[in-house]
Amino acid sequence: MYKLMIVDDEQIVIDAVTHIINKNIRDVEIAACAKNGRDAIEKARAVHPEIILMDIRMPGINGIDAIAEIQKFYPDIKFAIISAYEQFEFAKQAMEFGVEHYILKPINRTVLINTINKMTHQIRQQKEEKKKNLK
Repeated sequence: MYKLMIVDDEQIVIDAVTHIINKNIRDVEIAACAKNGRDAIEKARAVHPEIILMDIRMPGINGIDAIAEIQKFYPDIKFAIISAYEQFEFAKQAMEFGVEHYILKPINRTVLINTINKMTHQIRQQKEEKKKNLK
């Protein structure tokens, strides 16, 4: 089971993403949800998720700054940005921190499922690679 955290200041987004994941992806559990960057940092330290879906614009610490802070402690976490803003500057900033996935709001169910499946596949490959290197 892969642990996933959802970070968005809109409860309706958290509820929708949770519903889509619970109905369609069996090997992922929602380990935590947060409504701002500070809460996301604290919860990431507590639950150690393997995947974080992160909004960019939130009260207090924004998503980009929260990603930077979380990656200091957990560099292997996979991030996907969830944003209503289709601005290259956000994507560019996110890519600087190794974020490979950018999901636009309103969230398309198929896009979300495919993105999470890609992320779990990457994690699985990395774990297999680490096992090979230990032998």
